[in-house]
Amino acid sequence: EFTIIIEAQGYEVAQKAFKVAAVRKVQELFVPLVRRPEIQIRADADPNLVGATVSVDGQSSGVVQGPLTIATTAGRHLIQIKKEGFEEYSAWLETKVNQVQTVAPTIKEIAKPKYGTVVVDADVPDAEVYIDGNKHPDNTPAVISNVIEGLHVIEVKKAPGLPWKQTVEVKASQQIKVRAGL
Repeated sequence: EFTIIIEAQGYEVAQKAFKVAAVRKVQELFVPLVRRPEIQIRADADPNLVGATVSVDGQSSGVVQGPLTIATTAGRHLIQIKKEGFEEYSAWLETKVNQVQTVAPTIKEIAKPKYGTVVVDADVPDAEVYIDGNKHPDNTPAVISNVIEGLHVIEVKKAPGLPWKQTVEVKASQQIKVRAGL
């Protein structure tokens, strides 16, 4: 008597007792194979998925390089996909025996603020510089770096003159120059 063990990728391990009889020339054995439940992450749905880390039920399950197949158990599972600079993807999936559950997720890039530079000068040296009501540490002439793209109010003050104020539009990776007349 022998114990036959059959292992095949993607299937549960099958085991069956087999008795060899000396009186028979040929004997047959049938061992049904049960496909292990799998979750397949399709990377072709979103090219941003390449390099993303996949977790199933909180356990790291691999990095997406192409289609990623993850062997699991039957039941409900939490899929999480994380990648630097992108919003996390998360979904619940129900897997069954003899089934491959295919997922084609997409991940959204986190919008990053874009920055520009404002160069402030005045007809009077050493005047105070304000941006959006906040005093800049440098007086004129001043370079204000890392200003978020959009509209900003630049104000220049030096007593006894009247304050000078102007709204400027800052564009990403560009420099805008303003000259205050006090």
